[in-house]
Amino acid sequence: MLALTRTAEILLDSLLADYERKNRVEAQLKLLKILEEVSEEVLYGSPRYLPAPRPFPRLAAHGYNWILYEDYWFAFTKDAIPAIVYVFYASARVPGLIKMAERKLAQTK
Repeated sequence: MLALTRTAEILLDSLLADYERKNRVEAQLKLLKILEEVSEEVLYGSPRYLPAPRPFPRLAAHGYNWILYEDYWFAFTKDAIPAIVYVFYASARVPGLIKMAERKLAQTK
C-alpha cells in the first residue's frame, strides 16, 4: 500500500471515526479496501489522474494528481513513488476539510 502523509492520516482517521460513531462497520471496511485498491492502481495500473476534483478546480494549484475512486477523492504526490496526501468522501466540502486537516497537523507539531 502507498504511504500516507500525516495529513492523509488525519483525514482517513476522521472518516473512519465518523463511520464508527454512526456504527457503519461496512463503510469502514469498504474504505480500507478502497485504499488498498487505489494504491494498487497507482502503483501497478494506469490511473487517469486529474489536476483537481472537478467541483474544486482551484485545488490544481496544490500540484497533486487526483483520482476519483468509487466514492472517494484521493490526492497523490507526483514523486517517483507517490504518497497519498488527501482522502475525501466525494460529496465532501474538500477545501474546508483541507483547512481542518492542516489545522490539526499544525497542532501536533
